[in-house]
Amino acid sequence: CKSSAEVSAVSGNAEILYTLWFPETVEHGSKLRWVQMTSPGVDNKLSNPVFDPSNSVTVTSAAGCGCG
Repeated sequence: CKSSAEVSAVSGNAEILYTLWFPETVEHGSKLRWVQMTSPGVDNKLSNPVFDPSNSVTVTSAAGCGCG
């Protein structure tokens, strides 16, 4: 996906997303359970709907992957 809109379009049917982009929305009843970000930080995205506790979506990032 090349944008948040594209991620949103597929996120309703996916259980897991591995992406650089957050979905713009998470529909009630969505199958989405886990978003693995390819970037190291998500602090600037905490207002995104994916973080709403009622969505039950786990978000992880790539923090620490570049350590060597």
